[in-house]
Amino acid sequence: MQMLVQEIESMFQSQRHCFVRPDDLKRVWPSMTEQQRERLVSEFARDHGWRIFTYSRVFGAMFIRD
Repeated sequence: MQMLVQEIESMFQSQRHCFVRPDDLKRVWPSMTEQQRERLVSEFARDHGWRIFTYSRVFGAMFIRD
């Protein structure tokens, strides 16, 4: 999970958003339903002071820095 945090923070150095693909999300949160994963991704974003602009099992998540 720390690698994902670092990747997102790195992207925030040059822009206000970071797109994370579904396969990357599944590596961090494997073996669960999409609804469970979406809830955990939302909590993850909130815990780091970010927002989720959009979430889709097909397209992934767009994190926005506030």
